[in-house]
Amino acid sequence: MRCSSGCNVPVALQSEGLNLLFLRSFRRFRQWRVLCRSLSMESQDSNNAPATIMVVDDDRDLLWLLCRQLGKAGLEVECHASAPSVALLERVRPAVLFLDVEIGQENGEEVCGRIKASPSGPDLPVILISSLPQDSLKAAAERCGANGYLAKPFDMQGMARLAKYYVNARAGH
Repeated sequence: MRCSSGCNVPVALQSEGLNLLFLRSFRRFRQWRVLCRSLSMESQDSNNAPATIMVVDDDRDLLWLLCRQLGKAGLEVECHASAPSVALLERVRPAVLFLDVEIGQENGEEVCGRIKASPSGPDLPVILISSLPQDSLKAAAERCGANGYLAKPFDMQGMARLAKYYVNARAGH
């Protein structure tokens, strides 16, 4: 896997349909996250850096898997286990934000509302992700102004196609 700055991450993963079994240690994940974050801050100075996808989920296993799959699809990914601040979003300027509705003690719907109410928020596509029933998730997306939603479990390749759509839309393709 490659993080947003291009660092390589050793991974052991076995996949069989939607039943995923993977091995990783929390220590390696934390080291990878800190390394990627520090290196991505250094690479943000480049004006021609590729568009970044941001994924936020408090389930570290799922977060790791989502970021890995999006990275394998050729996307630059920034992963967070807690809600990003508006300042962080303005600095990173992701092409799309995949935001979990239930982020630990935070409410993703409220976070989405704050993002959309910020000066640059209306231009940032936000896709809510959750294990809530689809009708509840759709209602939450409508209430907070999200651009869409994905109900868990969802197709990883479909998520990558959606992310690429927003990357291409931002690039004007």
